[in-house]
Amino acid sequence: QAIAEAGEGSDRFTPQAVLHEISGFKDQLITPEVAAEQSRDWRARTIARLYAAYEKVLRRSSALDFDDLLCRPARLLRENAEVRERLQQRFRNMLVDEYQDTNHAQFCVVLELAREHRRLCVVGDPDQSIYGWRGADLRNILQFEQSFPDAAVVPLGENFRSVKPIVQAADALIRHNRRRRHKDLTSMRGEGEAPRYVRCLDERSEAERVVREIREASDRGVPWKGMAVRYRMNSMSRVLEEALRRAQVPHQVVRGTAFYDRREVRDLVAYLRLAANPGDELALARVANVPARGLGDTSLS
Repeated sequence: QAIAEAGEGSDRFTPQAVLHEISGFKDQLITPEVAAEQSRDWRARTIARLYAAYEKVLRRSSALDFDDLLCRPARLLRENAEVRERLQQRFRNMLVDEYQDTNHAQFCVVLELAREHRRLCVVGDPDQSIYGWRGADLRNILQFEQSFPDAAVVPLGENFRSVKPIVQAADALIRHNRRRRHKDLTSMRGEGEAPRYVRCLDERSEAERVVREIREASDRGVPWKGMAVRYRMNSMSRVLEEALRRAQVPHQVVRGTAFYDRREVRDLVAYLRLAANPGDELALARVANVPARGLGDTSLS
């Protein structure tokens, strides 16, 4: 809607791509005006313009997006001394988990809330930071003592989940990272079977290898229900399913739609959103014809 109102086409600027860039701006607490000032080429200027149009659509619907729930409080804490002091008094002791995956806005919230009382504990592991693509800033944990010079650092190297060979393999690999803090890892579960890894040519050879391993395990007496294949994302299952079918291996794909992703639940939530906020155009558009009322695009417009 914002792309259309700004006079651009969604073929050149897909909503998903534009929203990703807007999210990056909000993580850095950058407003549309600042984004426009910082733009150096045509594409950056257009994104800044779309950002401004998107904010207008949100205001018109009395809505906030997910990133606003972070960047608005962060800006409020930085700019409003009265609110900042009141919240500093309210939250006297703070614990932040998974600190390696915090972004700039989250860092600002933590910094402002803990600036006076300094009673802050953060828990995290730079080696387990996986959300850089979503704005996580590894510097928050690597440079923590620069922001809080009086902090005590306690390394936690005891692994209670994995056997020794797994921990050793992970440790040997992770030591190659440049941006990290070394800690000695030890397993609390003792010795165990060494991990194996196989390098495959492509996804098809990988699927065939998996099926071959399953068949060999079945021949050794392992029941079908005693085996499982785990994969990183749903899109990988198709090639595996084809290979299992060809080999006539009985299998069941275990996946499901998350509760809040079900159509009837999303429709009901849209009704609730509309009841709470009659200005929510997106919620109205979703349920105006649910159940069917014969409303066409023209009537809805």
